[in-house]
Amino acid sequence: MKIKNIKEKDGKLKFKLEDSNPATANAIRRTLQREIPTLAVTKVSFFQNTSTMFDEYIAHRIGMTPLSTPEDYELTESAPSTMMSMTAKDPGIVHAEEMEIEDPKVKIVNPKTPIIKLGKNQEIKLEGTIELGLGKDHARHKPCLATYKTKTDKKAEEDPETEFNFTIESYVEKEPIELLKQSLEIIKEKSNEFKEKIESGDA
Repeated sequence: MKIKNIKEKDGKLKFKLEDSNPATANAIRRTLQREIPTLAVTKVSFFQNTSTMFDEYIAHRIGMTPLSTPEDYELTESAPSTMMSMTAKDPGIVHAEEMEIEDPKVKIVNPKTPIIKLGKNQEIKLEGTIELGLGKDHARHKPCLATYKTKTDKKAEEDPETEFNFTIESYVEKEPIELLKQSLEIIKEKSNEFKEKIESGDA
């Protein structure tokens, strides 16, 4: 297996995976999107909402706002969490940067992300819980978009080992190459765990 033509620009990583197979390529793609722990707002409580939008719509917008994930946040049974709050009123667009996050290490990746537009005499006041999660459980914890294209010529159909042209676009504070390395480590850990279970007869 070889990785060639690595190009990284504007939050996107492109590379060619050669001498591989669909199972390996799909494992990388799925791990990137589903297995990397990522922080997101998971629960929102409203104290005031006189806007034209339902509570659920605003909560969804806030939940899908990308946040940074500090290194000391680990996905364990006692995984740490933090709180956020937002208060806004009167005409204008409310942006993600108006969220106040309890833990200063947790940052908003795109502060100018619009949440809602308020009209005259309209107000929202809310608070939420920020928790660690995985993309396989909810899209709000998805750290990137990972796709690949394969050859479509006759040779590719005859040869199960072919090449895959990957594109990874990061949604979070980490560069795509960091997410790729992290996903490969996760695959390695899961493979070792599976191997140990096979050898011990616990599989």
